[in-house]
Amino acid sequence: CEVCTLTNDQLDDMIEQHEEQRVYKKEAKKYFGLKQKIRSEKAKEIILSSYRYMKEVVMKEDRFETVRKGCLNRDRECAEMAAQGHCQKQISQTTDGTNEGEENDSSPEFYDDWMDTNCPVACMSCHRLIFEERCPWNKTNEFDTWAPGNGLNKMFERIEADPQWQERGLIVHSRDPWVVTIDNFTTPEECERLIEMGGRVGYERSMDVGELQHDGTYGDSLNDGRTSTNAWCDDECWTNNITGKVLQRIENLTDTPYNYSEHMQLLRYQPGQYYNQHHDYIDHLADRAEGVRILTVFLYLNDVEEGGATSFPTLDPPIMVQPKRGRVLLWPSVLDSNPSEVDDRTEHEAQPVTKGFKYGANVWVHLRDFKSVDEKGCTS
Repeated sequence: CEVCTLTNDQLDDMIEQHEEQRVYKKEAKKYFGLKQKIRSEKAKEIILSSYRYMKEVVMKEDRFETVRKGCLNRDRECAEMAAQGHCQKQISQTTDGTNEGEENDSSPEFYDDWMDTNCPVACMSCHRLIFEERCPWNKTNEFDTWAPGNGLNKMFERIEADPQWQERGLIVHSRDPWVVTIDNFTTPEECERLIEMGGRVGYERSMDVGELQHDGTYGDSLNDGRTSTNAWCDDECWTNNITGKVLQRIENLTDTPYNYSEHMQLLRYQPGQYYNQHHDYIDHLADRAEGVRILTVFLYLNDVEEGGATSFPTLDPPIMVQPKRGRVLLWPSVLDSNPSEVDDRTEHEAQPVTKGFKYGANVWVHLRDFKSVDEKGCTS
């Protein structure tokens, strides 16, 4: 008989393989994350190979220590989607020279981000949950907006000396740290259009930065001390001609590259709404490609009937800026001597609106290129 000709090692291998398959058929579909729906032979192969991957690679190698608990299939269709080749995609060039994504399970150098982080077991991509591997920061190709001791102060000094801003009612409320306002920075038409676009996009409850997630990003957190609503000005809002003019003016004012700022955040405060004392600096961004927020540019889009001032309560004396349509308010989040280090003195608050509505817009400028990093799915 055929089995009689097998060596002991071959017999052991056969028994081990049979036992592994038997155990896995019973347990493995639910072993790492959600129990999988299996409809094809290919998906069964995915289940078995991913089980071995987890057991022999992820559970043993030190590099996976920080992501083991989070490396789970988070969708019941992971195995089937992996079987259909959705884990990986190859980037090919179209006839006009632009890149186009083509799914291809033979090109492991390109990954589908959603599958990477939601089906890392089926895709055998737990290493992609390690943020530094998924989003490497090539420091040699980046430059900072401000150099230590040679950027922040120079920018504000240039603004203060510029006749065009002086003619628009520039006020320097503080020089250490800098807090500056300029009136008539935006036109009534621009203010109305930004308010209109915020309503078109849809205002939702404003959120703070939340807890660290399984894929190295940070989630959102509801904060009782922040009751405003906001809309992000991307897509149609971002490409609108009015928005473009305002963003270009901000770029000229701050002399910072357009890509170094986040998308504009449009804000709405209803009566009774507020944002308690806080800071715009985000600690964990100091070690990420886009760098920390270094500057806040806040646009007031309407005259508020009562309340809604922006105050800096920790300054001596405290500073309070009243909303006024067309006014812009600027302040740094970092130190001139070290633009990666927080300046705690610029904590601020949006005081409650007591009558009417308050509309505004935030533009946060980062130390390095934010938008290019965001396009790669590597922010947050």
